[in-house]
Amino acid sequence: MIEYRDLLRTALSKYHVHEIEIQCDGFFVAFVRAREAILAIVAAQRALTTHSWPEGVVMRVRMGLHTGEPSQVGEGYVGLDVHYAARIMQAR
Repeated sequence: MIEYRDLLRTALSKYHVHEIEIQCDGFFVAFVRAREAILAIVAAQRALTTHSWPEGVVMRVRMGLHTGEPSQVGEGYVGLDVHYAARIMQAR
């Protein structure tokens, strides 16, 4: 799990990411621009795909992207866009 999180954080950090919340293996993050968000998730997918995992490990992830504009309040965000993003994260 630590290796997985490190790979994602490294890939995402190049794109002005702001971590909102981490739940188990799920990352809820925000970006300044939608373009950076798209580039970041592509970089994260590539990092996970090209990483040399232990034998027999198949890494499968799903990533959702919402390009809304919630309001920032303190360290977090509020607005319907936050709820939409949460629903995307819960999709199976």
